Amino acid sequence: MSPLIELAQQIEQLYPLKDKKVGKRYRVVSELAGMTELEEIGGAPRYVSTAELKDRGRWDHAVAERRSPWRSSVSRGRL
Repeated sequence: MSPLIELAQQIEQLYPLKDKKVGKRYRVVSELAGMTELEEIGGAPRYVSTAELKDRGRWDHAVAERRSPWRSSVSRGRL
């Protein structure tokens, strides 16, 4: 597998939410009182209602593996 494909897969695992309207990936940082704090790949925060994240027309939810992609890379001697 090429390094670019592996990198794309790791980014998808680390930032499993994609806003289809703007094409940016996010990860969940915290949830409180019906609001969810998201972090963009570049580190910028974004706040959305937790209910909005259920809209599959807007949000793409990547299926994250249970184990860390970094752990598997270390065990294969790639880091």
